[in-house]
Amino acid sequence: MEKKYQVRRKDKEISDMVEIHQIIEQHSFLTLALSKENLPYIVTLNYGFDKEKNCFYIHCAKKGKKLDYLHSNPIVWGQIIEDLGLSEKNWCKAGYYYKSVQIKGHFTILTEFQEKKQALISLFKNYPIKPILPKDPNTLKSNIDSVIVGKIDILEISGKKSLPN
Repeated sequence: MEKKYQVRRKDKEISDMVEIHQIIEQHSFLTLALSKENLPYIVTLNYGFDKEKNCFYIHCAKKGKKLDYLHSNPIVWGQIIEDLGLSEKNWCKAGYYYKSVQIKGHFTILTEFQEKKQALISLFKNYPIKPILPKDPNTLKSNIDSVIVGKIDILEISGKKSLPN
């Protein structure tokens, strides 16, 4: 049985889900830790977030290292960090201000066209330049079929912050 850990410094814990969701919704990159045959691998990627379904969406090519790792072990750990800058200029006392969200999740590949389409639309919300969906249904289907769209169901979520007093 997996041991459950708690945030050691309760003064740094973010327990308010509204604040955790704000951090997730204000950022564009999620770093995932993956594991295959006892070998770690991390990858940073764009994501979509669905608060109601409590999940993240990602996309990738149909072949590659990330997908090999996800097929081998669908349990992932992820982190989103908001960098709030250096706390002090004196290098002996310097620290960093930040907010972060950590997740444990389970990855699955979406296969149903409408679900993949909605997941990609959710993912595109975080892009600085919004991609335009093709109007032609055949082109749209071909584009969506050309990528893997994955769902990461959140199994655990926590937040932590270090802010000025």
